[in-house]
Amino acid sequence: MVLPCLLVAAVIALYGPLVRFPYVQDDWRLIHRFMFGHTGQVIGEMLSPAGRFFYRPLAGVYFLCVYRLFGLDAAGFHILSLLLLAGSALGVVALAFRLTGDRAAAWGSGFLFAGAANVQFEPQMWMVGTYDTGAVFFSILCLLALLHGRYRLSALAMAAALACKESASLLIVAAAVWIALLEKGGTASKLEWHGAVFLVFAAARLAGISPFSLPAADPYAARLLGGHVLTNAALYGTWAIQAVTPLKNIAFTEAQGRAALVLAACAPALAALIAALAARRGQLHAGTGMKAGVCIVVWFLMMLIPPLTLKAHIVRYYLVAALPPLAIGVMLALASLARVTFRSPRVPAVLCALFVAGCLGDALVMTETKMSLARADGVHSTSHDGDNHLVRKATVVKETRASLQALLPGPPPHTVIWMEGVETGCFEGRYGLQAWYRDSTLLLAKTVSEAADSGGLVNAVLTKEDPGQTLPAVVAVPARSVVHVREEDGTMILVRDSVDGRR
Repeated sequence: MVLPCLLVAAVIALYGPLVRFPYVQDDWRLIHRFMFGHTGQVIGEMLSPAGRFFYRPLAGVYFLCVYRLFGLDAAGFHILSLLLLAGSALGVVALAFRLTGDRAAAWGSGFLFAGAANVQFEPQMWMVGTYDTGAVFFSILCLLALLHGRYRLSALAMAAALACKESASLLIVAAAVWIALLEKGGTASKLEWHGAVFLVFAAARLAGISPFSLPAADPYAARLLGGHVLTNAALYGTWAIQAVTPLKNIAFTEAQGRAALVLAACAPALAALIAALAARRGQLHAGTGMKAGVCIVVWFLMMLIPPLTLKAHIVRYYLVAALPPLAIGVMLALASLARVTFRSPRVPAVLCALFVAGCLGDALVMTETKMSLARADGVHSTSHDGDNHLVRKATVVKETRASLQALLPGPPPHTVIWMEGVETGCFEGRYGLQAWYRDSTLLLAKTVSEAADSGGLVNAVLTKEDPGQTLPAVVAVPARSVVHVREEDGTMILVRDSVDGRR
């Protein structure tokens, strides 16, 4: 029980500090929907794939349950997310041991997966990150059940993974290869339930909007071919190497990024070759060898292909689906190489432990760095950064909400809150504002021209996340109901003046 407890403790040490942060960004749109929508209608919309770009019914129902249980207190969500990550890490251990028979490599894989802070951090920061972490958890369960001959349970887990996120759409390919290589006979019959699940999922997606049909300029547009695939591969290759090495706090140059891509592409294949050599010498479990290595490579590629096709939406946490095979491959290669090189049976375990300790220490440094830079100015996400900087954004949400409710504990209905110098996208603009006060009539403005005109007040403002939203033009609200909130020197202040600037 020592190692499982240590693994759970590592997860808590790395991501436990996030429990104190509130919901952030996209979360507020969901909470607003749950708060002001009819529950039956909301669930119906989640379950219907018609006209939907994202079809993730299981994750949606989970979010609704989290809101009903904990309301606006995000601590409950964070704790559940920690449990989900710990469960996935333990699943990686079980799967790696079943696949390789190497205890050191198996436990090292679990710790390496949990310690990939540059990838795991953001899914732990916001509720919508459960799209990714949920899909990973059920993907691991799918393959683990497959190796135990529980084919219907495996198919059910695959259905759950697909109902969390589309990143699991190629999981059936990995399952087919695993069955073909690791078991004898009856491949098709063992996957008949998986095939039925995939057909249902494909039919649901046909009823929705495909990313391949979107205009090239759309952030979620996907194309199978093009220069973006190589660009994405270089970026994800860089982040992959950082995830499984003590290099998370080092910024790679473009040339180093290309080298990292080569390493990331070769690492699984190298793991397969080294494992095969060790198995032939009788230094690994009889079931471990080239076949197990190929299974790991196929799983890694099937999880990596979906994010590579996106033309403009490049974020680190999309790599989380490929982390389990990557972690298993790296630790299998390290343990196998040690067994081939050294005769002592203790050396592989010691080397794996030292390597994992270095990775976890580096991850702790990264966590502390993110916390200390939470309020750093001028930190914005870019395509080559791949970081949404959610700690900083959540800090903005926390401080804005506390200051606003202290300054304005109970605004009357139809109040226009004019915010100046506040990054309102951190709480999805009016969605977060209305959720905080439980008042769907409150409106938000960021400039004086949006706050008032000669006959009344402009009815809200379009946030960057809603570029095409249609709003009524004017609502007759007295000037006294305009609340001007401004940030000066990091402090929220309330300026009780009219919209023309007179105090």
